[in-house]
Amino acid sequence: MKTSALVCVCMASFFLHCAPYSVSGRQPSAESQQPLRIGALIESAYWIARAASKGALDSTSQYLDALIADGRLTVCLGIGTSDLGAIVVSDRPDDARYRCILQLGGRSIAVEGRLVTTHAAFARALSECEIVFVQSHSRFGAGPVFYHDGKARPYRMQDDPQHEVIMPEEEVAGYSGSVRRRYTDPKTQKRYVVFEPDSSDLDATTPLHSYQLLVFSTCTSIKHFRNAVARFRGIYPTTAIFTTRPCCMDTQMEIFVGFLADIFQGKKIDEVVDTMNRTYRTIAERRVRMGIRPWQVVETLFAVGIDTLAVP
Repeated sequence: MKTSALVCVCMASFFLHCAPYSVSGRQPSAESQQPLRIGALIESAYWIARAASKGALDSTSQYLDALIADGRLTVCLGIGTSDLGAIVVSDRPDDARYRCILQLGGRSIAVEGRLVTTHAAFARALSECEIVFVQSHSRFGAGPVFYHDGKARPYRMQDDPQHEVIMPEEEVAGYSGSVRRRYTDPKTQKRYVVFEPDSSDLDATTPLHSYQLLVFSTCTSIKHFRNAVARFRGIYPTTAIFTTRPCCMDTQMEIFVGFLADIFQGKKIDEVVDTMNRTYRTIAERRVRMGIRPWQVVETLFAVGIDTLAVP
């Protein structure tokens, strides 16, 4: 009886401050065509965290402390193009924005959520959001692409002059840039276009002047973007999580929700990354059993590439 009373009190308190999203905890099926709602995802993460903590979220860490230092937390989820999976993004503003007061680290925090579907909105997120999580293409190192812009308009962030953006001709898909050369693979007879690196979008973006936690869930992002992110963030404290190889998109956002639940619990970053890798393996194993290609089981997909906040 005491447990039931506690749950009822917590739920009542929560919904006094928040919009009435359903938080049943059930993830949509692979065939689900329900539109993504950033509020529902954040609330799911919050209640998973509360259940794991068996009550109030009083625990904290240097990472959570830094994220909520000013009593606010803004969370951005960037969504890639529709060819990555069965994702539905609605035009309703309420699905893309969210505000709520949550109890985190033992105090009341004003939480804002943003669903990012254009590269212009992504630039604003890099300047304004404490947590930025992107699920998209890397576009062969040119930069992530977003749902409403398409593959022709990546957020251009490749600033390594030695990097070659090598695209199969059939994958250029409207992308334009300075061409270094073209060639044909003698074994496969496949034609490629090699573009010059371009960081014009990143160069025009102002970094957040406080701690920021970034996740680039795009193919082999540690190779493509780690150095660019490090230079962009410069003197500002940063933790950035990247992928170590090509990956598929988690259309049900299980990795994002689990990641956020761990952050809400005040877990250390290595624990957060361990959870992300376990979740990806579970999803991949499920997809492989279902015969869904090109899913493969990857033992360690995510890794910390930057952590200037960590105590030696």
